[in-house]
Amino acid sequence: VRACRDWLKEAGATVLVGDNPGVVGYGMNEAVAEACGIKEAAGDSYVNISREAVPTPIKSPLASSTLVSKAVLEADFLVTLPRFKTHMQTLITGAVKNSYGTLAGGEKARFHRLAVEPKAFSRAVAEIFAIRPPDLAILDGLTAMEGNGPSSPDLRPLGKLIASRDAVAVDALMAAMMGVEPAKVPMLAAAREMKLGETELSRIHSQGSWSALEKFKVPISFGRGGFLAKAINRVWGNLFTRTVLQVSPKDCQRCGLCYRQCPVQAVRKTDRGFRIDASRCIRCYCCYEICVHRAIRIGSPFDRLIRRVVSAREGI
Repeated sequence: VRACRDWLKEAGATVLVGDNPGVVGYGMNEAVAEACGIKEAAGDSYVNISREAVPTPIKSPLASSTLVSKAVLEADFLVTLPRFKTHMQTLITGAVKNSYGTLAGGEKARFHRLAVEPKAFSRAVAEIFAIRPPDLAILDGLTAMEGNGPSSPDLRPLGKLIASRDAVAVDALMAAMMGVEPAKVPMLAAAREMKLGETELSRIHSQGSWSALEKFKVPISFGRGGFLAKAINRVWGNLFTRTVLQVSPKDCQRCGLCYRQCPVQAVRKTDRGFRIDASRCIRCYCCYEICVHRAIRIGSPFDRLIRRVVSAREGI
């Protein structure tokens, strides 16, 4: 962030640095920026872009308009700075998904409610990206996140930067490095269909070397396509691979952040802390992403059964 700000200032630009973090409440914007070091890195260029948001038309079957930060819409030149990361709902989260940060207030939660299925949500992300596509995307791949992102502890040094005027192409190359065919990423497929950028690797010219990363861990997933895979997913896969989110009583600090953040009120208050109501959970992973204490656990119904049996035997 600091390097990009300095580079743009040296070119004579007036620079504004901001974001809309995935938390409810406008006052959290600056608190998050301070906690993660963005505010210090941005210096006098930091702006709380949540303070001014305007209703903006969106071409989507889910909604006719949404709230977007005014600073984003008025910028002469928009630079997006995503990270090289995985995401359990959209498989990857890069330059296209980074535009989700242009939504202000509770709009992120609203679109999670409107688009429950991963494919529908991926399409919604592309539709939000289309409101104001960035003029330049610089993806930070100095350290990559793999596994169950976007809050996975599985990090690996990569030492790469991917930059382009075409943010969709940036994500396509990132997906390929993860060992994932860009066309099989619903978000990128939607972006290409909407003519928002290039996803065909043979048409993307890169300056510098890249290759698929060895044994890169993609998020837990089962049966992305095909009749047999879908059939297995509905029956056997539901027991063993369907993700279930739970609050770990041992790690939970009862701060209530997950309770306030959940877009469908699936997090319940109890005498022993908080728990997640599986019947209401839409698996948007907002609670998992926002929990600073790493108290949200992900597993399958089978995992939960095994833990209960082990706990009973060991008297835990």
